[in-house]
Amino acid sequence: MQIVEAGSPEWEAVYDQIPPAARDVFHDPAFARVCSETINDGARVAAAIYSGDDTVILYPFVVRTIGDVTGHSEISEGCFDIVGLYGRGGMLCISGDGDTLTEFHTAFADWCRSEKIICAFDRYHPMLENQCFASDDGQVFDVGSFVVVDLRPDIGDVEANFRHSMRKAIRKGDRAGVTVEVREDLEGLDTFLSIYHGTLDRNGARPFYYFSESFYRAIAREMQGRFAFYYGSVDGQVVTCELVLFSGHFGHSYLGGTCDAAFQASANQILKRQILRDLKNRGCEYFLLGGGQRPDDGVYRYKAAYAPDGARPSYIGGTVFMPDEYESLRRRMQAHDLPISSERFQFYDAG
Repeated sequence: MQIVEAGSPEWEAVYDQIPPAARDVFHDPAFARVCSETINDGARVAAAIYSGDDTVILYPFVVRTIGDVTGHSEISEGCFDIVGLYGRGGMLCISGDGDTLTEFHTAFADWCRSEKIICAFDRYHPMLENQCFASDDGQVFDVGSFVVVDLRPDIGDVEANFRHSMRKAIRKGDRAGVTVEVREDLEGLDTFLSIYHGTLDRNGARPFYYFSESFYRAIAREMQGRFAFYYGSVDGQVVTCELVLFSGHFGHSYLGGTCDAAFQASANQILKRQILRDLKNRGCEYFLLGGGQRPDDGVYRYKAAYAPDGARPSYIGGTVFMPDEYESLRRRMQAHDLPISSERFQFYDAG
């Protein structure tokens, strides 16, 4: 096992050994470089890798200082934790037998303890089903359903499978004359940020999600051919937009927003239809829409209207490497009356 940094040739080499059907953009070293320079600036973006015999293992992650997460370094005693890159990541393992995987987990846990990393948390990929590679010492949780549109059939059949309510909304959008522009550059970024940030404001989003311009500029520089912006307009005015990331077989609804003016014209429905068509033309086999804030909420039902049979289990997981320190941190936070998120595996991350 090796620990390598974002941008290392070793990461590139291992990623290239994994077939496109068995990897995704959130394992891509180019995406890791974007995160390292922008949304995870100040943290350590790295990957644990193994390549030998008939086995290839790749596990990207971010090492955070727990004091930075809590805002109270005095109670964390220089400890760290691990989270995945912002997306659906987790471990990839190709042709590995159980013994090799166990050896990898043992070596990785030893390294974490040597670095005072008390725990790790991952959001697993619903199509790669890589929760099955989680350590026996970890916990895996089913947190509901994740909507995936299967793009392998003829696109006409994909759209015919939309729920009746969605097909009706799309007909309304067509009558309203909604148009969609696809761009693989940053022309229009100001418009995207205005609509996206306005949507975040309406939903009371955390500061984390207000990514700086540098994030998008890094995507344009590092990820050519693996991203596109989609802009939906009514009467010449952009009212809905979306950033989609894609790699190999998978496309992801990553960031987006909608103005109030879009709802009356069903502009977002037209936008999504065009995204599906475009991804199909690019050779993607699945479009990952995600889930809701809560099981079967309005957001989830809207997404499910594009794929009534597309619900897949959504798994997250966590592993504690230093149980004494993990529980000690909980007690110290309670003693200092600091907020604890009882429903979160990383209970100290109240953000």
